[in-house]
Amino acid sequence: MGGASRFWLHHSLKNLKENLNENLSIYKGDPLQHLLEVIDRNNITSVYWNRCYEPWRIKRDTEIKSALESKGISVFTYNGSLLWEPWTIKKDDGTPYKVFTPFYRKGCLNSEEPRRPLPKVSTSNFIVDNAPSLNLEDLSLIPAFRWDIQMESHWNIGEIGAYERLTQFIDSGINHYKEGRNFPAKPFVSRISPHIHFGELSPNQAWYLAKEKGSDKNIDHFLSELGWREFSYCQLYFNPDLPRKNLQSKFDTFPWEDNPKNLLAWKKENISDEEVTAIRTVSEMLFAQRFSPDIFDSYLTTDRDGVYQITSLPADSDPVLNRIRDIRERDFMFIDTVQDYYATYVRQMRLPYDSWREQSYHETITLRELEASAKRRFIAGAAAVVGGLAAATQGSNYATQAGGAFGVGAGAYLIKSGFDKQAEARIHMEALEELGQSLENEVAPQVINLEDRTITLSGSVEEQYEQWREILADLYAAEIGQL
Repeated sequence: MGGASRFWLHHSLKNLKENLNENLSIYKGDPLQHLLEVIDRNNITSVYWNRCYEPWRIKRDTEIKSALESKGISVFTYNGSLLWEPWTIKKDDGTPYKVFTPFYRKGCLNSEEPRRPLPKVSTSNFIVDNAPSLNLEDLSLIPAFRWDIQMESHWNIGEIGAYERLTQFIDSGINHYKEGRNFPAKPFVSRISPHIHFGELSPNQAWYLAKEKGSDKNIDHFLSELGWREFSYCQLYFNPDLPRKNLQSKFDTFPWEDNPKNLLAWKKENISDEEVTAIRTVSEMLFAQRFSPDIFDSYLTTDRDGVYQITSLPADSDPVLNRIRDIRERDFMFIDTVQDYYATYVRQMRLPYDSWREQSYHETITLRELEASAKRRFIAGAAAVVGGLAAATQGSNYATQAGGAFGVGAGAYLIKSGFDKQAEARIHMEALEELGQSLENEVAPQVINLEDRTITLSGSVEEQYEQWREILADLYAAEIGQL
């Protein structure tokens, strides 16, 4: 979770705790274990929660639900964050939509109306778990370097602030939303996204409050933006590999031009000297974190997109940082050595590599042909056996019965030859795997001379580099002991 999200979560939980008269219990660790302990302490027979739709959360919640139900605990789950459940919006043929406009116009708007917002829940019958609970500060969500203070002044985080922001937007901002949303500095942007994300505001509230305002191009456009949120969750639900895999496979082989001159020209045109300095600083801090996380972890955070942000920096004369820089110089020397080695290696391996590619191609073609041949023989053999059995058992004369018996035998032979083809295909598959490993096996050991000893690195280049990093860590630990 990025720094901004951690900041928001802290204040959102703080507001929720205040609304519950300081009776919010916070646990950290295995959710199933904590749930079982709460259930046991309070004699609970039923558990209720709102559904999540991210793949990893679905997997977690499914496991928790199964475990609770196996112990006789009733589990009830509800939609608390979407206007429509993903599985209710499908095309006429039962498959999910892949394009937004038909998804929203034909799917959503022709489906049942979203659930109306529920009234405020009474907390009078809530129980208080008397077991020890973590304090909000124990979660360490607030950054050590307080960059968040200025950010906090721009937001009223919590349920009340969320609803105030929504009503203010509906009253004075939505009338110019269609065009005004393209200018974040103007007051025509809703600014309700983080409130919805952290559960302080439901999309149902936004949907119906906007519809009560009337119907025009601005309101319709705002509602369609809520529809985009639904579409995103729908795509993720039906394509759980979406965070790591292209939705359209044609992008898997998207052409890439490797031209250093173009890259340098783009860098000069698009990246300032200050940004280059920031990139180098982040790289240095990430390297330092590997060797001394306790000291250097607090200098970087990540935002919601996974981009590193510098929160503060150690003094340039910091003795620990200088030790890290000495270690990094040795790392650079090792990388340069390996680069020189592999430049020579690439030249030497050009002919073997071309040979490997050619052999791999022929092996792949042979493998595909054998697999197809085996499949055809299985199908033909099974058909011959079935037809032969029918003729042999139901034939009215000797010739038909004899022909049927021959059909059974021929079918059995085809099935046997299918197994033979499969075995031959496995041989070619093993050959492909061996070819795929042949280049990796050519990596020679590296001999490194240090001041006090000579070391040998062996294995693949990744394994050698990992061994080298471990040695650097040992050197750093020894040098830090001298401080």
